[in-house]
Amino acid sequence: MCEKENLIQAVNIVGRLATARSTLPILQNIYLELTDTGLVLRSTDLEQTLEAKIDAEVKEKGRVTVPARLVTEYLQNNTDHSLTLFTDDLTLHIHSTNHQASFKGLAAEEYPSLPQAKVGQKVELQSEELVAAINRTIFAAALDDTRPVLGGLLWRFGGDSLELVGTDGYRLAYTKAKIATKLTGDYIIPRRSLQELVRILGPDKVEVSFAGTQVKFRQGEVELTSRILEGKFPDYAAILPKKSELKVTVASSALAQSLKLASLFSRDSAYSTKLTLEGDKLRLHASSVSLGDNVNEVTLNTPVDKPFAISLNAQYLIEALSHISGEVSLEFVDSKSPIVLRPSAGADYLYLVMPLRLE
Repeated sequence: MCEKENLIQAVNIVGRLATARSTLPILQNIYLELTDTGLVLRSTDLEQTLEAKIDAEVKEKGRVTVPARLVTEYLQNNTDHSLTLFTDDLTLHIHSTNHQASFKGLAAEEYPSLPQAKVGQKVELQSEELVAAINRTIFAAALDDTRPVLGGLLWRFGGDSLELVGTDGYRLAYTKAKIATKLTGDYIIPRRSLQELVRILGPDKVEVSFAGTQVKFRQGEVELTSRILEGKFPDYAAILPKKSELKVTVASSALAQSLKLASLFSRDSAYSTKLTLEGDKLRLHASSVSLGDNVNEVTLNTPVDKPFAISLNAQYLIEALSHISGEVSLEFVDSKSPIVLRPSAGADYLYLVMPLRLE
């Protein structure tokens, strides 16, 4: 017997990995096991695995896999508070005061099991700080599999610090945070796994452990296990300009709003937008043969001595600015070199964008 709210919360956590898009029918199911200590729920897409445990009064042990979507929708519409679960061969029975249901499933023995590896390094992190660091960098990771290592974030442990880096070859996002445990090592964790992690984390601390080619995140009774991507991450330090020839500051909200206006007219040209700095003004110009033309200006907090122009992807800048409040610092070398954005407040975060061909 268990509380429905606890069960539906666990099903909602693990159920996202069990999708109808899977070519293997059993991966569309949730694995359920009644144990001596409670109920275990698990799902996997073969790259990552989610597991949740809830308290339950177990009279007889058993395990089965059942369709994730069907179970989820049933629980959402069941108005009773307490549920009794038991298995009968390949069937899961859920009984409550006003409802009874039987779910036809597949053999639990056929469900993929987690490979066991000796746990190596382990660290405990503040979940709110970790989620913020992931959100500041994950949008820069590649969305395609052309270069697999770019489809994840680099986690670089260096003593008492953790650096997160994401890049798709056209832009790069970097952030750095202090940690309490001294660790060293590089790990590339898939973007999709980190998106799931952000979705399931609560306010408590999260334990991160590395074992062979896997990483495990544990918070309370919920675990996310993911493979670690193999390969060498680009040397991001070599990409960063050693010095800038021009540096200006501007209100990030004003620049973001102007870029959004410009992007409306540059959708069919890779969001190519020309930025011209002159005096105390930053002028943005975007044009399209089919859509029209747009010019708008933003006031610089630090005027420039001589005019400067560069062409950039407006959408890339908008995504970076969504993680910077207050003033933002823009650093330029020349029109053919990357631009670097940093919070003027001095946070350990920077964003780099490669320029487009200047028309």
